[in-house]
Amino acid sequence: MEEKYTTYYLGAGASYNALPILNELSDKMMSLRSLLRQHGVSLSQSSMDLVESIYEFGSRAKEFGTIDTYARKLWLIEEFKELSKLKLCLSAFLTIWFEMDRVDSKSNPQPDVKQRIIKDINTSYQKIDLRYISLLATFLKKGPSLSDNVRFITWNYDLQIVSAFRYFMRNNPSLREVNEQISFLPSQETDLQICHSNGISGFYELKKGIGSFTERTNKSSLEEIIPAISFIWAEMQHDNISFNNLLTYAWENNEQSQIVRKRANEILEKTDILVIVGYSFPPFNRSIDKELLKDKPFTQVIYQDPSASWEFLNQTFGIKQQKIQIERQDMRQFVIPNSY
Repeated sequence: MEEKYTTYYLGAGASYNALPILNELSDKMMSLRSLLRQHGVSLSQSSMDLVESIYEFGSRAKEFGTIDTYARKLWLIEEFKELSKLKLCLSAFLTIWFEMDRVDSKSNPQPDVKQRIIKDINTSYQKIDLRYISLLATFLKKGPSLSDNVRFITWNYDLQIVSAFRYFMRNNPSLREVNEQISFLPSQETDLQICHSNGISGFYELKKGIGSFTERTNKSSLEEIIPAISFIWAEMQHDNISFNNLLTYAWENNEQSQIVRKRANEILEKTDILVIVGYSFPPFNRSIDKELLKDKPFTQVIYQDPSASWEFLNQTFGIKQQKIQIERQDMRQFVIPNSY
């Protein structure tokens, strides 16, 4: 059977098992400060400044429903300096979240911040959503490298796909080395295999080149992780680093977001099967979603989400009902088309 060109179009729900999503994210950003206080963790002033700023942006995000909505507000009123700080704190928090396995204290407890209640059961977040690992196991070839006819477009700024790919490589490579195997860092010269429509966390721009948080710390204790990355707060005040072209919302329409969107359009123009996972199509992304998804040559569209609606896809993007397959029940694994 011929393997069709397949593109995964991912929203927050695709990382649900590993990350707090939507309003959960603001709660977890705010809880970092109380977690440190609860366990008597002592940090330097610069580290605490970062923690306090993460708390404040979590608080603002809670008022607006999501961090993305608050970011949109800052952009609309042209508070660009504050928007830059938001990006710094969001990128730092997601790095802390990913790296954190424990809180160092006398009792060395597991952090309850990395748990959620599901149907009255206390459930731990996975470091990497295991569904990504299962998916890549299907689509990787020796090297490893990604199958030539599979690509990803994600609205998430996390590094779940990249981190899952790293599991299949030797010797725990750096993220820059991973980028040489599966391209996700945008540039004019790069044929992206993973398009991050809202940019990516964990990286920052220097006056020459790009820096990575994960290259500064491979620790799992908050007492080690936060000081290792807290330098960014002072450096940003002196305009030595920036996040504006890496964690960049698609609606900002700057140079980097245009590069990513152009590549995403190229991918979708040759896509046979589109698999949409965990994406709710928020209104302020709608014009970009229409630009990407309308009038494309899809032969099949699979929409996997508890609230998936064929009517929405039909009315919004003109996708014919007979091309649409809806999966609302089974979220244990990402859907893999029958052509594989």
